[in-house]
Amino acid sequence: TGWLDRFPFAQDGGALAIREASQVGTVIRHVLATGAPELAASRAEFLARHAGPTDGQAAARVSDTIARWAAPRF
Repeated sequence: TGWLDRFPFAQDGGALAIREASQVGTVIRHVLATGAPELAASRAEFLARHAGPTDGQAAARVSDTIARWAAPRF
C-alpha cells in the first residue's frame, strides 16, 4: 500500500513481506513447502519480543491483574 505497517512483523523478522497481491500464492506455497527457513534465525528473538514470557504463568498474571483492578479502592 505504501503506508507504514502498523505491525511491522516482516521488518521485525517474524513474517515474510508481500508487497503485491500477485505474490500471495507464491509466498504461501513457499512457507508451506519449506517452513520459511529464512525466518529461523530471527524466530526466537521475535517471539520473545512479541509474545512476552512463556513460563506457563500467563493465567496467574492475568487473574492477578484483574483482581487488582476489580478490588475496591478505598
